[in-house]
Amino acid sequence: MRRGDIPEALADPSLWPTVDVTALTGERRDIYQRREQAVCAYLRDESRIDIEQRFGVNRGSLIRLVARCLSPHQDGRIQGLRALIPHTRAKDYTRVKPAARTPSRGGLTGALGQLFERLPQLVGIIERQISSSALGLSKNDRIYGLTDVQSKIIAACREAGLTAQDYPLNHDEMGYRSLARWIRGRL
Repeated sequence: MRRGDIPEALADPSLWPTVDVTALTGERRDIYQRREQAVCAYLRDESRIDIEQRFGVNRGSLIRLVARCLSPHQDGRIQGLRALIPHTRAKDYTRVKPAARTPSRGGLTGALGQLFERLPQLVGIIERQISSSALGLSKNDRIYGLTDVQSKIIAACREAGLTAQDYPLNHDEMGYRSLARWIRGRL
Protein backbone atom coordinates (compact mmCIF):
# COMPACT_ATOMS: atom_id res chain seq x y z
CA MET A 1 0.00 0.00 0.00
CA ARG A 2 1.46 3.30 -1.07
CA ARG A 3 1.37 6.21 1.34
CA GLY A 4 -0.78 8.19 -1.07
CA ASP A 5 -3.42 5.41 -1.02
CA ILE A 6 -4.01 5.81 2.72
CA PRO A 7 -7.07 7.96 3.46
CA GLU A 8 -6.18 11.09 5.42
CA ALA A 9 -8.55 10.12 8.24
CA LEU A 10 -6.60 6.87 8.77
CA ALA A 11 -3.08 8.25 8.38
CA ASP A 12 -2.62 9.04 12.09
CA PRO A 13 -1.76 5.85 14.02
CA SER A 14 -2.38 7.62 17.36
CA LEU A 15 -6.10 7.42 16.50
CA TRP A 16 -6.00 3.68 15.72
CA PRO A 17 -7.16 0.96 18.12
CA THR A 18 -4.24 0.22 20.44
CA VAL A 19 -2.67 -2.71 22.26
CA ASP A 20 -1.76 -3.29 25.91
CA VAL A 21 1.92 -3.98 25.32
CA THR A 22 2.45 -5.14 28.92
CA ALA A 23 0.22 -8.17 28.22
CA LEU A 24 2.67 -9.47 25.61
CA THR A 25 5.58 -11.78 26.48
CA GLY A 26 9.15 -10.55 26.05
CA GLU A 27 9.91 -11.75 22.51
CA ARG A 28 6.43 -10.94 21.20
CA ARG A 29 6.63 -7.50 22.81
CA ASP A 30 9.94 -6.79 21.07
CA ILE A 31 8.58 -7.83 17.67
CA TYR A 32 5.41 -5.82 18.20
CA GLN A 33 7.33 -2.67 19.22
CA ARG A 34 9.65 -2.91 16.20
CA ARG A 35 6.65 -3.32 13.90
CA GLU A 36 4.82 -0.40 15.51
CA GLN A 37 7.85 1.89 15.21
CA ALA A 38 8.35 0.84 11.58
CA VAL A 39 4.71 1.47 10.63
CA CYS A 40 4.70 4.85 12.40
CA ALA A 41 7.93 5.81 10.65
CA TYR A 42 6.44 4.80 7.31
CA LEU A 43 3.39 6.98 7.96
CA ARG A 44 5.73 9.90 8.79
CA ASP A 45 7.16 9.55 5.26
CA GLU A 46 10.51 8.12 6.32
CA SER A 47 12.45 6.18 3.71
CA ARG A 48 11.69 2.44 3.51
CA ILE A 49 15.41 1.68 3.32
CA ASP A 50 16.02 3.61 6.57
CA ILE A 51 13.08 1.87 8.22
CA GLU A 52 14.42 -1.53 7.20
CA GLN A 53 17.86 -0.74 8.62
CA ARG A 54 16.59 0.80 11.88
CA PHE A 55 13.81 -1.62 12.78
CA GLY A 56 14.64 -4.80 10.86
CA VAL A 57 11.30 -4.85 9.04
CA ASN A 58 11.85 -5.44 5.34
CA ARG A 59 10.06 -3.33 2.76
CA GLY A 60 7.64 -6.03 1.62
CA SER A 61 6.62 -6.86 5.18
CA LEU A 62 6.22 -3.19 6.00
CA ILE A 63 3.70 -2.66 3.20
CA ARG A 64 1.85 -5.84 4.21
CA LEU A 65 1.72 -4.70 7.86
CA VAL A 66 0.35 -1.25 6.93
CA ALA A 67 -2.36 -2.85 4.76
CA ARG A 68 -3.17 -5.25 7.59
CA CYS A 69 -3.47 -2.36 10.08
CA LEU A 70 -5.98 -0.65 7.78
CA SER A 71 -8.07 -3.77 7.16
CA PRO A 72 -11.46 -4.05 8.90
CA HIS A 73 -11.81 -5.73 12.30
CA GLN A 74 -14.86 -7.67 13.52
CA ASP A 75 -15.78 -4.77 15.82
CA GLY A 76 -16.38 -2.51 12.77
CA ARG A 77 -13.24 -0.41 13.17
CA ILE A 78 -9.89 -0.94 11.46
CA GLN A 79 -7.45 -3.50 12.87
CA GLY A 80 -5.12 -0.67 13.85
CA LEU A 81 -2.11 -1.54 15.98
CA ARG A 82 -3.75 -4.85 16.93
CA ALA A 83 -2.70 -6.15 13.51
CA LEU A 84 0.96 -5.88 14.52
CA ILE A 85 0.79 -8.46 17.33
CA PRO A 86 2.88 -11.44 16.21
CA HIS A 87 1.19 -14.83 15.67
CA THR A 88 -2.38 -13.50 15.60
CA ARG A 89 -4.93 -13.70 12.82
CA ALA A 90 -6.28 -10.53 11.29
CA LYS A 91 -9.30 -12.35 9.86
CA ASP A 92 -11.17 -15.56 10.58
CA TYR A 93 -10.67 -18.70 8.55
CA THR A 94 -13.29 -19.18 5.87
CA ARG A 95 -13.61 -22.54 4.17
CA VAL A 96 -13.99 -22.30 0.39
CA LYS A 97 -13.87 -25.93 -0.67
CA PRO A 98 -17.07 -27.97 -0.17
CA ALA A 99 -16.83 -30.58 2.60
CA ALA A 100 -16.60 -33.90 0.77
CA ARG A 101 -16.56 -37.38 2.26
CA THR A 102 -13.02 -38.60 2.89
CA PRO A 103 -11.79 -42.10 3.74
CA SER A 104 -9.91 -40.79 6.79
CA ARG A 105 -10.89 -38.58 9.70
CA GLY A 106 -10.17 -34.89 9.57
CA GLY A 107 -9.87 -32.44 6.71
CA LEU A 108 -13.12 -30.66 7.54
CA THR A 109 -11.85 -27.46 9.11
CA GLY A 110 -14.47 -24.76 8.65
CA ALA A 111 -17.16 -27.12 7.33
CA LEU A 112 -19.58 -26.32 10.17
CA GLY A 113 -19.08 -22.58 9.69
CA GLN A 114 -19.72 -23.05 5.99
CA LEU A 115 -22.91 -24.94 6.83
CA PHE A 116 -24.06 -22.15 9.19
CA GLU A 117 -23.45 -19.56 6.44
CA ARG A 118 -25.46 -21.64 4.00
CA LEU A 119 -28.29 -22.33 6.50
CA PRO A 120 -28.34 -19.54 9.12
CA GLN A 121 -31.53 -20.95 10.65
CA LEU A 122 -29.39 -23.71 12.22
CA VAL A 123 -27.79 -21.18 14.57
CA GLY A 124 -31.30 -20.09 15.54
CA ILE A 125 -32.14 -23.69 16.52
CA ILE A 126 -29.09 -23.80 18.77
CA GLU A 127 -29.85 -20.39 20.30
CA ARG A 128 -33.45 -21.43 21.08
CA GLN A 129 -32.23 -24.61 22.76
CA ILE A 130 -29.78 -22.61 24.87
CA SER A 131 -32.39 -20.02 25.89
CA SER A 132 -34.86 -22.75 26.87
CA SER A 133 -32.13 -24.43 28.97
CA ALA A 134 -32.43 -27.62 26.93
CA LEU A 135 -28.78 -27.14 25.96
CA GLY A 136 -26.02 -25.99 28.25
CA LEU A 137 -23.06 -26.86 30.45
CA SER A 138 -23.46 -28.97 33.57
CA LYS A 139 -21.65 -28.24 36.83
CA ASN A 140 -18.84 -30.60 35.82
CA ASP A 141 -18.42 -28.67 32.52
CA ARG A 142 -20.06 -31.24 30.25
CA ILE A 143 -22.51 -30.31 27.50
CA TYR A 144 -26.04 -31.58 28.04
CA GLY A 145 -28.71 -31.71 25.33
CA LEU A 146 -26.20 -32.06 22.51
CA THR A 147 -27.70 -35.22 20.99
CA ASP A 148 -31.15 -33.58 20.84
CA VAL A 149 -29.73 -30.47 19.17
CA GLN A 150 -27.79 -32.55 16.68
CA SER A 151 -31.00 -34.43 15.77
CA LYS A 152 -32.80 -31.12 15.19
CA ILE A 153 -29.89 -29.81 13.10
CA ILE A 154 -29.88 -32.97 10.97
CA ALA A 155 -33.66 -32.76 10.49
CA ALA A 156 -33.38 -29.08 9.49
CA CYS A 157 -30.59 -29.96 7.02
CA ARG A 158 -32.77 -32.63 5.40
CA GLU A 159 -35.72 -30.26 5.33
CA ALA A 160 -33.53 -27.65 3.60
CA GLY A 161 -32.79 -30.16 0.84
CA LEU A 162 -29.34 -31.40 1.83
CA THR A 163 -28.66 -34.95 0.66
CA ALA A 164 -26.34 -37.74 1.74
CA GLN A 165 -23.69 -36.09 -0.45
CA ASP A 166 -23.64 -32.90 1.69
CA TYR A 167 -21.96 -32.13 4.99
CA PRO A 168 -22.88 -33.12 7.73
CA LEU A 169 -25.02 -35.92 6.30
CA ASN A 170 -22.07 -37.42 4.42
CA HIS A 171 -20.08 -38.28 7.57
CA ASP A 172 -20.48 -41.02 10.13
CA GLU A 173 -20.67 -38.69 13.14
CA MET A 174 -22.74 -36.15 11.18
CA GLY A 175 -20.76 -33.22 12.53
CA TYR A 176 -21.18 -34.19 16.20
CA ARG A 177 -17.67 -33.26 17.36
CA SER A 178 -17.59 -30.00 15.38
CA LEU A 179 -21.02 -29.08 16.72
CA ALA A 180 -19.91 -29.86 20.29
CA ARG A 181 -16.80 -27.68 19.88
CA TRP A 182 -18.84 -24.81 18.41
CA ILE A 183 -21.48 -25.02 21.16
CA ARG A 184 -18.84 -25.15 23.91
CA GLY A 185 -17.29 -21.99 22.48
CA ARG A 186 -20.71 -20.33 22.30
CA LEU A 187 -21.55 -21.28 25.90
